[in-house]
Amino acid sequence: MKTTLILLTIIMLASCKSNNEQQPKNTDLIQQNLKSLVKQTIDTPYKVDSSGNIGAQDSCCVETQELNDSGYVTKYYTKDIKGNTKMDQTFIHNPNGSLKEFTTMNDGKPSNHIVIASDDNGNYKAAESYDSTGKQDGYYTDFKQNDFGELTNLKLYKTDSTLKYMFESQFDNNAQYLGGHTDSAGKTIYSNATALDSNSNAVKVITTTMVKDSAKQDTSLYRYDEYDDVGNWIQRTTLNASGKPTKVTKRGITYYKKE
Repeated sequence: MKTTLILLTIIMLASCKSNNEQQPKNTDLIQQNLKSLVKQTIDTPYKVDSSGNIGAQDSCCVETQELNDSGYVTKYYTKDIKGNTKMDQTFIHNPNGSLKEFTTMNDGKPSNHIVIASDDNGNYKAAESYDSTGKQDGYYTDFKQNDFGELTNLKLYKTDSTLKYMFESQFDNNAQYLGGHTDSAGKTIYSNATALDSNSNAVKVITTTMVKDSAKQDTSLYRYDEYDDVGNWIQRTTLNASGKPTKVTKRGITYYKKE
């Protein structure tokens, strides 16, 4: 995960709305469309044949996230099939739920640290990015958010105040349907379009990335094969643009006990 993309990725882990009406609007439960009070999710990928039959576990990576009892992610890490941790991220939140800071480790080594300033209402005001040595390598400004705490606008500057890129995203009914990055000249370098099903799960994601002067487009389709008793998916098939299965993800979910 690139340094310049980490802040956006974590503030917007997902862009789907669920029915956790008892939770504050900006929880990761809501933004990830997770129902009930989830404590941990573990996503394990498996290889598939052309018919979609499940084969061996993929070599990388099992994704685990841990949430506190207020519904916010505190830890996210990935491991390869041998159990080696590839990426490890730790998140610290303010009492109102807004993200205060997070740290990223790659292959056991420091990678990035971001410190975020927000007001008492959880609105982000500024952020500073630090590299693996602890030296500041950039800062973020011009934050804009919707009513659910999802980021809609952002600018990233180098420490010499040179604009590196701008981010803008549009939402429909709290679900991201178009987002992207533009460089300092206003040229689009990345875009994402997401379609949701009636359960607010992503069923089609189209990403376009500029590689030199050429646009590379990737389309992923998602089919949800199994749900647990509270309505969260526990098995999902990923397909390419032609509808050919490419991966099956099995999800284990642990919940906080209701008192």
